[in-house]
Amino acid sequence: MSPKVVGRIMFVLGYIILVGFFGLEAMARELSVFSIQKNLQMNDKDPIYHDYYLDGGSETGLRVGQVVTVERRIPLHDLTRNRPLGDMHLPVAQLKIIYVQNGSSVARLHKMYQDANRPLIDYNAVMVGDGISSVRGADDDGDNQENSAPAKKENPKSAEALPEKSTDKVLEKKSEKAEAPAIETKKVEPSRTVEPVQAPKT
Repeated sequence: MSPKVVGRIMFVLGYIILVGFFGLEAMARELSVFSIQKNLQMNDKDPIYHDYYLDGGSETGLRVGQVVTVERRIPLHDLTRNRPLGDMHLPVAQLKIIYVQNGSSVARLHKMYQDANRPLIDYNAVMVGDGISSVRGADDDGDNQENSAPAKKENPKSAEALPEKSTDKVLEKKSEKAEAPAIETKKVEPSRTVEPVQAPKT
């Protein structure tokens, strides 16, 4: 095999490795919030909307109706030993995607996380630079359904017995009214007022 052919093979292999490396890096790139827009409120009755622009769209698999979780990366540093301890990722809020295109998407606030169930953060709101950690489906509203009580199934036998119970109660009330003693009422005649007779004027 001539050196020229070997050189070409090495060049092609290097090109494939380079393209694959940058492709994986682009796929592994974390989505983040790059802009926040707020509508202009003309009067007190107008609703206030905050649109959060994400630097990823349909090419990342996002679609309208999905709920994404926003996390903030907080670098940790041990001051006693003067050494870094890595980063802490804390959830800030959940956003619901309302518009998607190639390269970008827009979301609005779906749910805010409170400091009662997580460490404190400096600014409890979505900020530019916050990353997107997870994506939920369009049918998932982001709430935990495991702790919610299951819907009660109606029993057809009990449903049929309900009208009978209600009619029994009505009959009992009617019988109680019939057995109650009648209260005698006396008519009070209105008192007659006698108007004084005026003497004729002379």
